Amino acid sequence: MDFFESIKNGDIKSVKEAIDQGQNVNSYNLQYERAITVALYNDQFEIAKLLLENGAKIKADDLSLSVQYDKFEAMKWLIAQGMNIDPKVIIARNTEEKPEFLNYITERLSNEQIASVLPVANTKQAEYIMGILQKRGVLEQVCQLKIDDSGNSVLHKTTSPLLLDKLYEMNFIPKQPVINSQGLNALEYQMTKGNFPLAKLLEKHGLALENDPASLIVDSIMLGIEMSYDLNKHKAINHLMMKAGIALPNKLLNLIDNPGITVADSYKFYLPKLPTDSFDAIYGYLHKLAEYYLNKNSGADNSDNISLVRKAMLMLDHDYSMEILAYGGFRQKPMEHDIIVYRGIKGSFNDDYVNSLFETGYKSFGDNGNLLLTMATYLTRDQLKHSTSHWEFSGAYTSTNPYHAGKYASEYYKEKDSFGVLMEIRIPKNDIKICGSNWHEHELILNQINAQDIRAMYSLDADQKVVKRYDNPHYQPGDGESGPTYNIEELVTLKGNDVYDELGCTNWHLDLHKYMPKSQKELLESHNHFEQYYDSTTGYDQYGVCSIDIEAELNPFASLVCMS
Repeated sequence: MDFFESIKNGDIKSVKEAIDQGQNVNSYNLQYERAITVALYNDQFEIAKLLLENGAKIKADDLSLSVQYDKFEAMKWLIAQGMNIDPKVIIARNTEEKPEFLNYITERLSNEQIASVLPVANTKQAEYIMGILQKRGVLEQVCQLKIDDSGNSVLHKTTSPLLLDKLYEMNFIPKQPVINSQGLNALEYQMTKGNFPLAKLLEKHGLALENDPASLIVDSIMLGIEMSYDLNKHKAINHLMMKAGIALPNKLLNLIDNPGITVADSYKFYLPKLPTDSFDAIYGYLHKLAEYYLNKNSGADNSDNISLVRKAMLMLDHDYSMEILAYGGFRQKPMEHDIIVYRGIKGSFNDDYVNSLFETGYKSFGDNGNLLLTMATYLTRDQLKHSTSHWEFSGAYTSTNPYHAGKYASEYYKEKDSFGVLMEIRIPKNDIKICGSNWHEHELILNQINAQDIRAMYSLDADQKVVKRYDNPHYQPGDGESGPTYNIEELVTLKGNDVYDELGCTNWHLDLHKYMPKSQKELLESHNHFEQYYDSTTGYDQYGVCSIDIEAELNPFASLVCMS
């Protein structure tokens, strides 16, 4: 009998014999199920114990899967083996319909662990979590609980404007804000992550900027570089310093020349060849860079430090992104004229949050509580895991056709019984054109969506019908430009011919994919891979790609020659 069939049928004798004959206890069947998974899902706990004793490994997602697939006894068995409970299992798919599971799990979690899920919970899940905390008598202190090892509170980690408003309505936002291990309150932490719209709401609810503005920008730079997997990230930062008139000493240029070392690593003193004051030195130079961008943005229109820091960080992020793209060869010609694009967003926004977007703009990197919106991460860990992906840029994906973006947004309504959001955006003339891989969806990729370029935002139902429209009061229409495309009750439909064809993206990607590496790992290991496919050393090739031969330049920090 097949090994997996023996497990399923509870034939422990046959399973023992197979193991004695060298059967791999961590092998998979044709359904890509592991042996211990098959045992658990068929309530064969004696066999599961046998597999465990012979080296079978329990994986982190086994617990959440046991909840999703209604395997209550399997869940209890896993917990009994000493498996750590990830609090996010509380918000696994359909858990709200399984009180028996939830009660068993939450009884074994601390107040802090339960509260840690609030920042990534939907409205219904948040109500359940807050109900548990209320029963425990700690709901009023929910914003003062430190929910992770860095001492962050719910306000530090949330990405939900609706949760923020709910906590404010309940008078739970403390007058003395929680300070995390970095010395940052929630507003400052959200600023370092680039979540400016939420920081704007926190300011409205009474939080203020207490730390030195330049220090916040340095924290954001350090975090961005640490999280980035781009091999040219150090060169990009150093080139920005050179442009700002800041020169690193030779002993610190080791950080630039060694792609396996990050600036963040120097903070942890992992570099024995550098003196122990390396971090202090690097921090000082980054502080000068931060001050340079603050000075470039200081003026009469900046009424407060929060606006000044936001503008400086967005400019720094834009310049850094352009450097990364230039070093990697991922460049195309600037737009020849203004065009309108659309972005679908899976989320529910309230009026205050939309208004804050109209003031701060929008970025799209990161996920859930690990959101990182500054210092573009063009190659990510996920792209290394999913080796067949061609998601080259990790930017804000938009479409010149509103139907494609609207469809993505309206799917949120079906999933969460909530409205999706469609954003209508202008890409101004001379902005950089970056085509997305999904050319059939008419994709263009933006690093930033500037506040003044958001024309309107729409709430959509499941049928892609507009149920609410927000017009940006700060938007300045171009010559001959009409107002927002859609009115309330109007359907976002598939347009016939739009501007995508004339941009040249379709043909570019049809040809490009013949040459693209088969895996993102190859892309990471050969970052300047475009150079092997195109003969041009500088300037644009036949596909409109800016192909810069970095190594051929006498100056290793090649200028952005394709900008002109």
